[in-house]
Amino acid sequence: MIRWKKIYPRDLQNPILQANLNKYLRAGCVVAVDAERGVCDVQWFDRPGIRKDVLITQANDKDWYVPEVGSYVIVGFDSKEQARILRYISRGHATRVKSQHSLPKLKPGESIREVGGTIFYMKSNGDVVLLTPDQNKIQLEASTGTLSTDTINIRNTSEAGVSFMGVIKRMITSLGVKSLQFVKNTAGKYLTEYKLQISETADLAVGTNADPIIDVAAGTVINDDGEAIDHSGTVTTVDSNDALCLDLTIQRNSVELLALKVSKDGHIYINMAEEVLMQLAKKLLVTAQEIVLNNGNKGAARLDDTIEATIPAGSFWISDNTPNPNSITINGKITSSSSTVKVG
Repeated sequence: MIRWKKIYPRDLQNPILQANLNKYLRAGCVVAVDAERGVCDVQWFDRPGIRKDVLITQANDKDWYVPEVGSYVIVGFDSKEQARILRYISRGHATRVKSQHSLPKLKPGESIREVGGTIFYMKSNGDVVLLTPDQNKIQLEASTGTLSTDTINIRNTSEAGVSFMGVIKRMITSLGVKSLQFVKNTAGKYLTEYKLQISETADLAVGTNADPIIDVAAGTVINDDGEAIDHSGTVTTVDSNDALCLDLTIQRNSVELLALKVSKDGHIYINMAEEVLMQLAKKLLVTAQEIVLNNGNKGAARLDDTIEATIPAGSFWISDNTPNPNSITINGKITSSSSTVKVG
């Protein structure tokens, strides 16, 4: 605080030439930071020495920046010899571009802010770009109003529900320790998924809705324990043909109305609640609650499906009054399709 009309002897100086320019301003390098206390330690450039508890000052009352160790600064002193950071010294953007190839080359009028390797870049054409150290990218194009992303994972949470697309991650327990892990196939490749949960109503509190009315999982369907499952919910291997690649559920008030499941080899499983089944039965004469396509005892036959038939012993005569003594197995393939298909 500066007192009104108060002159300190140490402020008196020659009006023509300041005898010691380092009396009020000194340049140095930040060697330690205490963000909680809002101070740092600065090592001087002009002569050996470190000044402790240099105040980290603000540009205004709504902009706060905590310097990193290694930042070059100009420090000023008030009448009570309290040291404060007044300015940060640029090391030269061109030098950083050469050493860090991920940094964009600035053009006149452009602005860039970089913290921890993440870059906020405002281009001269009005585009806004956000880049992370691993090159995830979000860009808002001013001319077209287009938002584009190049990211490994995309998650969007709103009152309508949750949408996620990216690499499968689950909290997996190993040796009694629970940790977030990626799910891979036997070849060591990361598996991906698309999940969509749609809420029926809003409660004006993002992410706290009850069970979604529609729940979709596509890709390799993985349960909460990080395991692949088949249509019955039984754990299987991620490479198995029985593993699901689509799981769609429609429910209301936590009651499942319809479940559609598709395995990786194309088998389709449909399960309906009784109230839905009764409505469907009136038109299609469906009598079973579960409809299984291409996987039942009398599954729908498809062109090029392989078939196997067994002819039991005694079914035909191989010579005069002599039936076949042993059963015979015949293998073949369907070469033509029918206009009618049985579902069972």
